[in-house]
Amino acid sequence: MSRVSLVLQAGFFVYRAKYPERTPFNYQRIGLKYNITDDLLLGLYMRAHYWTVADFIEWTIGYRIN
Repeated sequence: MSRVSLVLQAGFFVYRAKYPERTPFNYQRIGLKYNITDDLLLGLYMRAHYWTVADFIEWTIGYRIN
């Protein structure tokens, strides 16, 4: 369990030119991050609004530079 992290992030749109009524002003990112090694990580996140309605799913590959 020391390599797995739960990610909960809140965000908001700074500018939305088209269709401002389609999604709310704020959104949430919910997901898991897994550290494969000390420097390499994988992540799987869902961006949602109202904590229940998913906009899309995103994945991440990251490398930490010391």
